[in-house]
Amino acid sequence: MTGDGDVLVDARRRALTPRGRDTRRRLLEATVSCLNAVGYSATTTQAVTEAAGVSRGSLLHQFQTRTYMMAAAAGFAMTGMIDSGRRRFAVLEEPVARLRALCRIIEEVQREPAAFALNEILLAARWEPELAACLRPLAENIERVMDADIVRMAAEAGVADPEPLRVRSRALIAAMRGFSMELMFNADRAAIHQAIRMTRADYDDFLSRTLENVA
Repeated sequence: MTGDGDVLVDARRRALTPRGRDTRRRLLEATVSCLNAVGYSATTTQAVTEAAGVSRGSLLHQFQTRTYMMAAAAGFAMTGMIDSGRRRFAVLEEPVARLRALCRIIEEVQREPAAFALNEILLAARWEPELAACLRPLAENIERVMDADIVRMAAEAGVADPEPLRVRSRALIAAMRGFSMELMFNADRAAIHQAIRMTRADYDDFLSRTLENVA
């Protein structure tokens, strides 16, 4: 990951100038916006350059192919989601309060535009082997960062064994991602909202048991 929250994919593995970083960020922001507005298939390189207000040459200078652009957008979305979650945790001063907020914060982050854009790319990767190959190392890197955050928060709250919490956080991410997708075409589905409430309650019970032996 770079210092500005981006994950480099096919950026010629060179240091970017300030102008190049600005162009890259505009292209990635435009890609996320287009994915939310029109979906994966309609998010063409032309649509992205028009939304970003840059030339096709500028895009090709950053990304050799649309696949590399999409993989970079996935990394951009992932790091953006992590940053969003960290900002939410940062306003909570008590370590235990951060753990209690974990389920809620994951739910909130999974409903952000970056998450919806990421879902579009992940679904497309099922049919595009080259895209899937690009995403695997990005996902592994992001997962290591998320795991480290959970382990750190657990230690700060006095939890001796962080492994169950780490695994539970992965389950919450998968569940909330699925719920957000279920609500995309109909936000009023009562059964899904009930399932979300059950997931929250289940996490609260799990955390209460986890914190029983914390001094």
